[in-house]
Amino acid sequence: MDEGLVILGAGVSGLSVAYHARGGAAIYEAAEEPGGLCRTLRVGGYLLDLGVHTLFTSDPYVSNLYEELLEGRLNSQESLARIYYRGAYVDFPFQANLWQVPEPDRLLFLESLKGERNAQREIRTYKDWLIASFGPAMAEAFMIPYNEKKYGVDLARLDAREFHLKNPVPSVEEMAAGSKAPPRKTYGHNPRWRYPKYGGFQSLVDALAARVEKKAKIHLSAKVVKVEPKERLVFFQGGAVVRYKLLVSTIALDSLLGMTQGLSEGMERNLNLFEKQGVRIMSFGVEGEPEASFHWAYYPQREIPFLRVSIPSFFAADVAPGGHHLIQAEVTEPQADPKAVEEKLQDVGILNSRERVVFRHVANLAYAYPLHTIGLESKRKAVLEELETLGIYCIGRFGSWRYQDADKCLIEGRDVAWRLGV
Repeated sequence: MDEGLVILGAGVSGLSVAYHARGGAAIYEAAEEPGGLCRTLRVGGYLLDLGVHTLFTSDPYVSNLYEELLEGRLNSQESLARIYYRGAYVDFPFQANLWQVPEPDRLLFLESLKGERNAQREIRTYKDWLIASFGPAMAEAFMIPYNEKKYGVDLARLDAREFHLKNPVPSVEEMAAGSKAPPRKTYGHNPRWRYPKYGGFQSLVDALAARVEKKAKIHLSAKVVKVEPKERLVFFQGGAVVRYKLLVSTIALDSLLGMTQGLSEGMERNLNLFEKQGVRIMSFGVEGEPEASFHWAYYPQREIPFLRVSIPSFFAADVAPGGHHLIQAEVTEPQADPKAVEEKLQDVGILNSRERVVFRHVANLAYAYPLHTIGLESKRKAVLEELETLGIYCIGRFGSWRYQDADKCLIEGRDVAWRLGV
């Protein structure tokens, strides 16, 4: 079969390319439905997003696109996030709400911060950046252990440049003021966000896919097994072969390199540079109303198996059957099972009684967070540039190996469609 523009993957990035393309396209998705990491599973009357997904952006184009696609069917909420610290909950961001931590700690944090700011540390790694931004004491109390749980590696291995936008850094004066009283301003990249009124995050994917299907064909259950760029051919499980003129791939970059023929020796050596962290999303359906009163909370403690817990029932009413609510825990501890997670949910005040749990589900995500290790960036760019010389354009969180949210994936898909002039 001959096609012009072929897109591998029907996640947000791939759908965005087809949506913004002037002409037609053929999309091939390995799963049984579109969405990629933004899918919503429908199981036992529950709507299970694959992690905490909300709609937020600082880009007016994307904001308007959300409204257009969902035709106003959006809830709008101020973010209620917490950090679990010394057996209690501190408002997010931790560094701006030191008034809620014990007095000896906040005094130590401020003294440590002032000393660090005077030291002018050289910043190369993510660990350097956290210490320089918040001081050694505060960084060791929350930011470093939390992010080590999240990424599964020593933060001294990660490049600082990829993370600063996700961590608000108040001034020393603002943190000092926040040690005495609640802050007067909001912090973070998503202090207010929106969420589909019904259908889970999948509603956005489905609305985008419906627009795309007016001019492009979406092939589901189409798993790529080999790419031959010299002949412009893609081979699929089951024997189908497609010839393309232009290929846009959202397949994880390490997988794409492993299945692409005729790469240079340098490209093959770079295959092992792409490291990632996976997670398990453990979902619990619980009788009655939620015990906690936040959208999500962060847990830096190593003895707690989950790094973040969300209560999607506060996002939209239809994620759980009537008279029940939904709790989701993101687990990176490989030995933790649902029973151990339930016990800890009780310990931290989210679950009143395990007897109220009537539904359990575990989703394993091998690809959750791409790791931007020291020295990777120049090699990553070289890989993408060589693939482009072969007519392969890589986008998406794992397609281009960048930690980006849905709004950035939409923009990246738009921009590649416009750049290619398709």
